[in-house]
Amino acid sequence: MGGAMRRTRVRAATAGLLIATSVGLLGMGSVGKQEVRSNTRAVFTDRDGTRVQAEHVTAAGTTEISGDLGRGTLRVPFDDITSLTFDGGEERGDRKMTIRLRNGESVSMSVRGSLSFHGQTAVGAYEIRARDLRAVELTR
Repeated sequence: MGGAMRRTRVRAATAGLLIATSVGLLGMGSVGKQEVRSNTRAVFTDRDGTRVQAEHVTAAGTTEISGDLGRGTLRVPFDDITSLTFDGGEERGDRKMTIRLRNGESVSMSVRGSLSFHGQTAVGAYEIRARDLRAVELTR
């Protein structure tokens, strides 16, 4: 009987330890994630021609544009970009865009139409998806 009682206590202790560890790990989902604070300013022009000025601009929570170039992925930092121009394509799915770089060159790539841009305006937070954009002019 002593062996059975000992195994029961060990199992109970193990279960308690697993539960305590699991609860602790669940709260760590946001550990290491930091909000990106961008000093980039932009003028967004939507498909209807509305222009919105914003600061602290990010794209998908980062300060770079990430998209498809051929079969690969290209990431271009905001610091290297002067403007983004989107084609007049579909409102759903990928969007083709041309990035004009500060060095005068340009590159074309595709981004998800759901790519979300965020910024702060004088009256509140602003968000717009790539599928709704015509152009973005970036400044420092």
